[in-house]
Amino acid sequence: MAKASNVAGFVLAALFFIGGIQLCASTNSTSAACIQPDRNALLMFKASLQDPSNLLSSWEGQDCCHWKGVTCDRNTGHVIKLHLSKSYSDPWCGDSSPSNISDGQLGLGNISLMELKHLRYLDLSGNNFQHIKIPKFFGSLNKLRYLNLSLTCFSGKVPHQLGNLTNLQVLDLSHPSYVRQPYDDNFQWASSLLSLQHLDMSGVDLGSAHNLMEVLTRLPSLQNLQLSECGISNTHFQHALLNSTFIASIQFLDLSYNELRTPILTALQNMSFLRVLDISSNSINSSVPLWLGNLKSLVTLDLDWNEFDSIEGGLSSMINNYFHLKSLGLKGNQFRGEAFGTGQNLSRFVIHSLESLSLGSNEIGGQFPNWLGRFRGLQHLDLSNSLLHGPIPSSLWNLSNLRELDVQSNSLEGILSEIHFSNLPSLKVLNIGYNYNLTFKVSSDWIPPFSLQIIKMENCKIEGSEFPQWLRTQEEVTHLYLRNASISGIFPMWLQSMPLSYLDLSDNRIKGSIPNSLCRLNYLRSLDLSRNMLHGQIPHCWEDSLTIDYIDLSSNKLSGTIPTSIGNLPSLMWFHVNNNSLSGKLPLALINCSRLISMDLGENKLSGIIPTWIGEKLLDLEILRLRENMFTGTIPLSLCRLSHLRIVDLGYNSLMGRIPLCFSNLRGMVKINPTIYGEAEDETVVQVVKGQFLEYTISILPLVANMDLSSNKLVGHIPDELTTLVGLLGLNLSHNNLSGSIPRNIGNITSLESLDLSDNQLSGIIPNSMSTITSLSYLNLSHNKLFGKIPKGNQLQTLTDPSIYAGNKLCGDPLPNKCPGDEEQEQPPMSTGLENKEHREGKSEKFWFYFVVSCGYATGLWGVFGILIVKKNWRIAYFRYADKAKDWVLVMVAVQVARLKRKMERNNNGTDGVDLGSAHNLMEVLTRLPSLQNLQLSSCRINNTHFQHALLNSTFIASIQFLDLSWNALQTPILSALQNMSSLRVLDISENTFNSSVPLWLGNLKSLVTLDLGWNEFDSIEGGLSSLINNYCQLKSLDLSGNRFHGEAFGTGQKFSRRVMHSLESLSLGDNEIGGQFPNWLGQLRGLKILDLSYSLLHGPIPSSLWNLSNLRELDVGGNSLEGTLSEIHFSNLSWLKVLDIGYNYNLTFKVSSDWIPPFSLQGIYMENCKIEGSEFPQWLRTQEEVTTLSLRNASISGIFPMWLQSMPLSSLDLSLNQISGPLPSNLGDDIRKLLLSDNRINGSIPNSLCRLNDLGFLDLSRNMLHGQIPHCWTDSLTIDYIDLSSNKLSGTIPASIGNLPLLRWFHVNNNSLSGKLPLALINCSRLISMDLGENKLSGLIPTWIGENFLDLEILRLRKNVFTGTIPLSLCRLSRLRILDLGYNSLMGRIPLCFSNFSRMNITNPSVLADAFDEKVVEVMKGQSLEYTRFVLGLLANLDLSSNKLVGHIPDELTTLVGLRGLNLSHNNLSGSIPRNIGNITSLESLDLSDNQLSGIIPNSMSTIRSLSYLNLSHNKLFGKIPKGNQLQTLIDPSIYAGNKLCGDPLPDKCPGDEEQEQPPMSTGLENKEHREGKSEKFWFYFVVSCGYATGLWGVFGILIVKKNWRIAYFRYADKAKDWVLVMVAVQVARLKRKMERNNNGTK
Repeated sequence: MAKASNVAGFVLAALFFIGGIQLCASTNSTSAACIQPDRNALLMFKASLQDPSNLLSSWEGQDCCHWKGVTCDRNTGHVIKLHLSKSYSDPWCGDSSPSNISDGQLGLGNISLMELKHLRYLDLSGNNFQHIKIPKFFGSLNKLRYLNLSLTCFSGKVPHQLGNLTNLQVLDLSHPSYVRQPYDDNFQWASSLLSLQHLDMSGVDLGSAHNLMEVLTRLPSLQNLQLSECGISNTHFQHALLNSTFIASIQFLDLSYNELRTPILTALQNMSFLRVLDISSNSINSSVPLWLGNLKSLVTLDLDWNEFDSIEGGLSSMINNYFHLKSLGLKGNQFRGEAFGTGQNLSRFVIHSLESLSLGSNEIGGQFPNWLGRFRGLQHLDLSNSLLHGPIPSSLWNLSNLRELDVQSNSLEGILSEIHFSNLPSLKVLNIGYNYNLTFKVSSDWIPPFSLQIIKMENCKIEGSEFPQWLRTQEEVTHLYLRNASISGIFPMWLQSMPLSYLDLSDNRIKGSIPNSLCRLNYLRSLDLSRNMLHGQIPHCWEDSLTIDYIDLSSNKLSGTIPTSIGNLPSLMWFHVNNNSLSGKLPLALINCSRLISMDLGENKLSGIIPTWIGEKLLDLEILRLRENMFTGTIPLSLCRLSHLRIVDLGYNSLMGRIPLCFSNLRGMVKINPTIYGEAEDETVVQVVKGQFLEYTISILPLVANMDLSSNKLVGHIPDELTTLVGLLGLNLSHNNLSGSIPRNIGNITSLESLDLSDNQLSGIIPNSMSTITSLSYLNLSHNKLFGKIPKGNQLQTLTDPSIYAGNKLCGDPLPNKCPGDEEQEQPPMSTGLENKEHREGKSEKFWFYFVVSCGYATGLWGVFGILIVKKNWRIAYFRYADKAKDWVLVMVAVQVARLKRKMERNNNGTDGVDLGSAHNLMEVLTRLPSLQNLQLSSCRINNTHFQHALLNSTFIASIQFLDLSWNALQTPILSALQNMSSLRVLDISENTFNSSVPLWLGNLKSLVTLDLGWNEFDSIEGGLSSLINNYCQLKSLDLSGNRFHGEAFGTGQKFSRRVMHSLESLSLGDNEIGGQFPNWLGQLRGLKILDLSYSLLHGPIPSSLWNLSNLRELDVGGNSLEGTLSEIHFSNLSWLKVLDIGYNYNLTFKVSSDWIPPFSLQGIYMENCKIEGSEFPQWLRTQEEVTTLSLRNASISGIFPMWLQSMPLSSLDLSLNQISGPLPSNLGDDIRKLLLSDNRINGSIPNSLCRLNDLGFLDLSRNMLHGQIPHCWTDSLTIDYIDLSSNKLSGTIPASIGNLPLLRWFHVNNNSLSGKLPLALINCSRLISMDLGENKLSGLIPTWIGENFLDLEILRLRKNVFTGTIPLSLCRLSRLRILDLGYNSLMGRIPLCFSNFSRMNITNPSVLADAFDEKVVEVMKGQSLEYTRFVLGLLANLDLSSNKLVGHIPDELTTLVGLRGLNLSHNNLSGSIPRNIGNITSLESLDLSDNQLSGIIPNSMSTIRSLSYLNLSHNKLFGKIPKGNQLQTLIDPSIYAGNKLCGDPLPDKCPGDEEQEQPPMSTGLENKEHREGKSEKFWFYFVVSCGYATGLWGVFGILIVKKNWRIAYFRYADKAKDWVLVMVAVQVARLKRKMERNNNGTK
């Protein structure tokens, strides 16, 4: 890239020179003065801008030709050039920087610059215009030859008016891609720029400009074309014919950082004049084609950071054709050593011409390539991070022209001495760091032949007892990194002679004092001398001329005071002097270091009070450590002004007073916003968390929020305000004198992992809210005055150490002392053995009743199971059937649990009111309020007892008009106290538990306008529906949805009064059990505007009378079994319709003509699982310009994705499960919240415009044909929490910008071709629940930060990648993990013992996966790939480590994961025996341990796993007898034991001592010895089963027939059981059937 930039600069400079000659030839400011109109225009332009740096300060006086940046024509005095460029100082395009101009009121400037009719040159580059659109008026400056708007932070669409600049020779619109990009979707405007020679559009989003190359090829003069980071893909080249003029003229082509993929564009192969070609950072994953060698004019070829894996013909065949090649970049690909061969047959010309070769970050492996020594002309060589090992070959040291050598981060070894460097006189950069076995050994008097500028030798061993003396000769060194290099001796004074900018000597054994000479290093920016043996004082000589921003002197033996001259460093951001012996007060001069981010003064002897100026001046501070000093006084309130503070550690001082209430202002502890810490590359901060010292590195620090005020003398209460700091990970207030109670809302700090309040004077009870902190893993409340019962639930139950509660008056687990009132286990009811005169049955009669029942069932059951014990084959058949039945039951349970969760979510969506459950005098008080008209008591936990003793007086009854009692605990009967409220207009008693009939007296409330009885358990209406509502004079809204009404409740011939027919506007009957045909009488209600009959078990056609409801605005009949065909005629009268929901009626067809124009304008359209006839996308939708929700899931739609959808104001679009093809449009509108396009045939790349959808929450593009890279443009302004891009053809790396999505919970990109390492930026996605990266080509180590930061993770799939290394122990912290699939990688080492910490795998009860939005996960279970949907995912716990290189024993700890359904450790190198307690995993259904080195016997406990239906132990070293019993006897396939030394069934070889197989029982009458299952045997099987059950059942029912009183008691019990079952079915099936999938589409 450096070479490419140099050549680009040369071409651009040449153009500038030509333009400059032209300008100078016509310019002489002394010959003609500025003309007045141009001067006025410039002044107006100046007035339209903000100019904080006074760039335009010279724009005063009459002669504008002398103003800075202004050039005039020497003859006419007209302004012809404006050069107002600035250095680029604001890479994030934030608020205007003091160093540049920016937009003020650029609208005024629009007019003024247009007055400069003769302007030829305009350069505004490097200024910040804060995301405004590029002004269109630039297109009016038609004499412009040069226009440079690069790095100006413009945004929006590129104005097509620029096409009017027909004289333009240079156009530069380049823009940083990591902020809001300009974009263009039609490049036709550029076709008129026929004079254009240089075009730079880098960073402009051109992904949707499909005519880009077609237009560019028409520009005959174009020589320099830079299109880096433009979203360009192969499709831009598909239809473009590159003409010969374009091919012959182009010399510089930059297509880096785009979405190009295999194959390399063949359109490039004829560009014989091309000098620079840069296609780095794309997704090209083929071999490097041979024809690249035909580009014989190439000087620079950059193929870095792609996925090339080989070179056609070899490296020498490719580059031997080049005559001028100087730079070749192959870094960051997938080349292995064989891709480069042995370097034979290299031409002599190439050997001497090639100057730069980058091969780093490949998988070269093996020994260092010896043939590199043949490139005698090499100046730059990069082989870093290439898996090399062994010594560096001698041939390398003969490259006498070498200037830069980078071989860091390999496994090189050996000793480097003087002889190696004797031929490298030109060397400037030497990077051999992080080669841990490499030693640098030279004599003390060695004088190197080179003069280095950058020296990096981190973690190498430098031999010699003193500081390397040869460094004294390196007088040009700016970067010196000798971290952990085994250096000792006195700190050298001669370092002052070097122009050092970066000095890192940390982790050595350097002694002596820090010399004052360091203060004279004027260019020093970073100084790290930490963890040495330095003593003496910190130098007191720092001057304000220094630009240093990082100082780390920690962990030495420094003494004295902090020098005041530190305050002369205004750029200082990191100041760490902790763990020394510094004393005295903090110098006031530090007030000048206002840019400080981190100040660590801990572990010293500093004294005095904490200065107030810390909080008043150091406003950027994020880390403040004053731990273990001698500070006194109170905590200054000014610290509350440090809104960015995330770590405050004041522990172990002598601070007094109270904890400031204003600590709630520390917003950095509320929302964690990760910060990039400038030069702090290796920064660490030590914190006491979880009772131990933990060192946090720079990668973790941005995620840590901790407050430590321990071991002081603080008094008073713990402020409730601290509970607002919800981002805190650690809170330590121990060893103080705090009193009062623990804040009740302590549970609000949901991120808390460590809480220590020990050794205080706290009293009261432990708040229940503490049990809601699910992340809490360390707690200490000991030695206080707490009392009462220890709360239970969630994480608290895992904290079983009783010492954390010691020294209090607490009771309950885990303490041995029980709480008063805790009773022993209840005794069985005594009534079973008592003689009760009121009961008809005496003691002896009950005994005989139970005896007969027991005998009957025993006879019946043993009639079956006795046979099963004797007949093995019958037993196998029976249990196989039982397995299938069990699987069916599990699926049904999963469905019911999911539905139950939806009900719970509905309950949670109701706003929690004030809890008045204990206010029993509530109604008594309210009735005394004579003026009360509006009473809303929703969600207040009110029940019938509140009304029992309240006498509602006549004044209250007459005044009340609005009464809302919804979401309470009211039950049958409906409160009769309401029946006299004749003035009542609104009555809402929805969401209670009324289960009676609707009383007739409700009709007496004649003033009702709204009546809401929804979501109760009403089953009938006294007098019928018409009798109820005909009494109402003004009723407009009636809601009866979500009850237990059947069709007869509404009847078939309702007769409504004319008044009701026209007044009723809203009728909701959905979620009942109406059944039958669609109610025809609904057509009488002519005034209806809203009708809801969803999920009501209706079938048949929709009656014609419904379509005459001309006032209808919302129609919801979804979720029924309606059928028939809907056409234009049905909707002809519905001109007011806004919401149409006919979804989930599988037999309903929507058939209209292609030119139909509906009479309505819909806002919500729901047609899921209906058949929409027609081969193309429904064209009538184009007329619906108000649609916000469009759901056409599984609607039989095909054709190209319509571009006109982008003109709709859509917020939710669901087109899943159709046959839609073509690319995605570049713009889908700005309001999209849900975009669901899975299971189609959509192709092309993913447009960058998705990154601009700030409200996007759900994105599902899975199971399509998308290719290219995942866009690298996601910003932290997005609220997206669900991304599924799985099962496409995506390539490239996972973009780091995904880490800008802190709300992301579901991230699935499995089954693609992604490669590279996992980006560290993902660490910010700490709310992830499910991450599926399986079936890709991802490589590297499994990062430790997955386990350290993704603590909510429940699903982790990394299956079928190329991950290496060991399984990180940090994964054990993922206590919620239920699915861990690391199969088919190259992982080594042992299975971590701490996997027993997976507490979710210890639970045998099913759970519902949190917020599983239409989720699917594929897992290998029972020997096959099974797809689990969101309904069953909650039941699944699976651990798959198969097909790796794991060694060692199978840990016994795995047997504690009793909730596991699947365990697959096959195809590894595991040894030892199968854990003896494997039978403890009682839920196990699938167990695969095949293809390992396991030995010993099969444990008998395996036979106790009754749910086991798949087993594979083949190809191990097991021996002995196969256990029998239970489920194992149903597994009769002998191959599951093959390749061992086992014996016994089902294998043919018997074990020693086994007897012959028993003969079949003679009682069966079988005559054929060869067939056990004959016809007569089956007859007797069913006969015995029937007789057994008949005997058993009639032993019961025979008694019931004879004994009438027993029969009455029995059936009374049966009736109660039936009622209970009906209630449960009604709740879980009828009511919770409510729009199962449509709830995810938002409120209609």
